[in-house]
Amino acid sequence: MLIQSLWTGATQVQTVAYSEFERLLAEGQASGVTVSEGSLRAHLKAPLPGGPSEMSTIRVDPALAERLREHGVATVAGAPPPAMLSSVLSWLVPMVLFYFA
Repeated sequence: MLIQSLWTGATQVQTVAYSEFERLLAEGQASGVTVSEGSLRAHLKAPLPGGPSEMSTIRVDPALAERLREHGVATVAGAPPPAMLSSVLSWLVPMVLFYFA
């Protein structure tokens, strides 16, 4: 359980609205971005208030994002689907450690 707690704490990501994600990118606060099919994840140069050094958001069609921006509408973030490997390991590793300990 301790290892799972440490793993979860080390991999915390703050989910933000797409418009907030774009704003932080435009301000140069990201040092790298991972683009996947349904989400965007950025590693930040300095942690966000509250501690996370990474942020994520769902991907929004660029044309739609531009239309929303023109009308002053903030795009909200939905929770991206969890990574399969991370989910499996978060359950498998504690069980294996419990079994062999």
